[in-house]
Amino acid sequence: MVIYIAITMKDEINIYRSKKKQYYMIFAGLLFAGTGVFLLYDNNMAVGWSCIIFSVLILTVALISLLDRKPVIVLSRKGILDKRVIKEIIEWNAIKEADEFFYRGLYYVRIIMDKAYKPDTIVPHGFYRFNRIYEKSGVKAVFIKTGMLNVNSASLILFIKQMLKADENTKRELLEWIKIKKG
Repeated sequence: MVIYIAITMKDEINIYRSKKKQYYMIFAGLLFAGTGVFLLYDNNMAVGWSCIIFSVLILTVALISLLDRKPVIVLSRKGILDKRVIKEIIEWNAIKEADEFFYRGLYYVRIIMDKAYKPDTIVPHGFYRFNRIYEKSGVKAVFIKTGMLNVNSASLILFIKQMLKADENTKRELLEWIKIKKG
């Protein structure tokens, strides 16, 4: 199934959280709540209350994510911005390499750039072991998690690689006609 992501008037592609995946989380939370209630009636109090408390946490996270209408990733002619992790845009000319990174069952988009590029605002996070290896090579990496988004990592990487090769006019055309497969 192919989805078309709306382009704003500023030549941007906004990628949002996947509503389908949020509904799956709500369903899982309701299953945990039902299991907890069943276990309470079966006189298994500790496990029953644990399931209910866990289901409340799942439902809270899922509902907050479902009601959040802000885009998570913004792709523009200037660069890429992940609003969850990076607070400033990474320009296309600063990106040395982009590839898929699979770690502990999750897919990430790994963006590698020069270590000196915006050192105060774009700070590597999360993967401290890997960050030490990258520092020795004189680069830094930013990881964008695509698990709960409306796009899969392979499609996003393909688009990033096309934007890295494109000139200014081609970037505008790519932003106008891009199709990203649903993740």
